[in-house]
Amino acid sequence: MSIRAIFEYLMGDRRAILAIASDRKALVVGALLVLSAALARNYDRVWLIHEPWRLLGPFVASLLISVPLFLTIYGFARLKGMEPVGMVRAYGTFLALYWMTAPLAWLYGVPYERFLDPLDAVSKNLWMLALVSVWRVALMVRVVSVIFGMKVRVAIPLVMLVADAAALTALWFIPLPVVGMMGGVSPEQSAVAMTALLVRAWGILSLPVWIILVIWFASNSEDVPEWQVPAEPEPRSAGRGAIVFAGLALLAWASLLPITQPEQLRAHRVDLAYVEGGPTAALALMSGHDRRDFPPGWVAPPRRFPGEPTTDEVFDMLEALAEQPHSDWVEDVYADRFINRLRYDWFEWPAELLDQHAERLAAILPRLRRGPEMVRELDRMAREWGNQSIEQRLEGEPLSESRREALKTFNRLAHTEDESNP
Repeated sequence: MSIRAIFEYLMGDRRAILAIASDRKALVVGALLVLSAALARNYDRVWLIHEPWRLLGPFVASLLISVPLFLTIYGFARLKGMEPVGMVRAYGTFLALYWMTAPLAWLYGVPYERFLDPLDAVSKNLWMLALVSVWRVALMVRVVSVIFGMKVRVAIPLVMLVADAAALTALWFIPLPVVGMMGGVSPEQSAVAMTALLVRAWGILSLPVWIILVIWFASNSEDVPEWQVPAEPEPRSAGRGAIVFAGLALLAWASLLPITQPEQLRAHRVDLAYVEGGPTAALALMSGHDRRDFPPGWVAPPRRFPGEPTTDEVFDMLEALAEQPHSDWVEDVYADRFINRLRYDWFEWPAELLDQHAERLAAILPRLRRGPEMVRELDRMAREWGNQSIEQRLEGEPLSESRREALKTFNRLAHTEDESNP
């Protein structure tokens, strides 16, 4: 196997597929490439010392998918009359070919979060996921067609049946946000939720089609599959080049760790401080650094997925901001999150803040540099949905004394900028 064969394989070249399938070193090369793909996925997303299992995730995922895929195809081929071959050796060959698709996952390593806003970064990552998924499925269809001697029209439903079932199973177990038709879920989470909904709908609708096609080909096709990989692979010295290439790819992704992992370590320490010491400890640790010391796409605590932090969690953090010295960038992070949530949770959150939590919020915002801006956005979003503005609430239904004072505080803050800039 040569370095060229790896790239020709990714293009579905028949000779490259058979060259890799018959090379004794293919499993080693594939394993190195899978490890490099794991680094590409995670080098700037998590602190790997704390979560080393993420480097094993692609290996586990490959086994969970490749085993049922191989058994489905091998069982179909035997049912259609293929001569038996050693299943362990055949699966080893199939696994090596599956692992050799790992370079496609290098596309996940593009750090969109560093030069795009969060929503655009999520969108680009989802498009990359779609591209890699379609490419990998198409490549496996080609692999099955070549090494089992099947026609492509037979290989497609076999591969898609397993891929469809795997996707639906993953979506069943992975927690995902619910699509918020009236707000309540951030745009980033909404994009993920909508993508998951479309994949699930496609999977449910297409699964019966693949089942019917597999049954039809099993019952009606007269073509007899034939294992195409030689029984005794020839030793190939050229495999060293492929091993060196895979090793260099692994080192290339690993070379980024000294740049990205210190950011992840600081983010992990803030998360740990929040869990163990609460908002005050987390804010103190954050204020000891600049914003650029943390990952670009990092969301400071509190956070939840799926969903958003509770109102009490948000208020606890804002109270800590009001009560202790902090860097301006830290307040900007939380003020922006507060304002953004008002905008995408416009159906419920503004009314909840003004009706249920007015007193507590009014005790916090006057002590924050960006408090007036936060109040103005709260007032604007309350009007946007047709609720009463702060002034209308003051002039409307009877209010308790404490809530009236809170609304007066909001009203004063809302006009602070106008008074300072006549």
